[in-house]
Amino acid sequence: MEISFATTRPCPGLAAHVRALHGARVVGGLPERHLELPVAGTAVVLALEHRWRIAVDESSPLERHHSFAGGLTLGPAVSEHAGAFEVVEMVLTPVGTAAVLGVPAATLAGAVVALDDVIGADAARLTQRLAALASWSARFAALERWLLARVWRRPV
Repeated sequence: MEISFATTRPCPGLAAHVRALHGARVVGGLPERHLELPVAGTAVVLALEHRWRIAVDESSPLERHHSFAGGLTLGPAVSEHAGAFEVVEMVLTPVGTAAVLGVPAATLAGAVVALDDVIGADAARLTQRLAALASWSARFAALERWLLARVWRRPV
């Protein structure tokens, strides 16, 4: 099994909007089901390869998503994957949720929604752009440029 993880803090221009950026890649693993601990903000997961099944809690049905946003919850979410995945995750502050996703953080509280339902075709474009890059550092740099453009509403 091949596993790769990366984490970085966002650039100073994003400090009020983004708490952290993470990357994870697993190849050749077994299908797994996990409890995902709550994060202090909105978790946005961009699946560069393979889809995920996720539910906001253990009593909710799992739904298949390519990329999704999960709001603040009081308990763990549930996720499943088929044994291989490659994702980039950003954890947004409430201010960042409004600036980047265009919705108040409270509207996503206790929910998991498809990212394209929130930001439209930009979700697929961003995911494709990140998937085409070979390293975590290149992906994080591209994601930071995209985030800065969303925060300051400039074209990417």
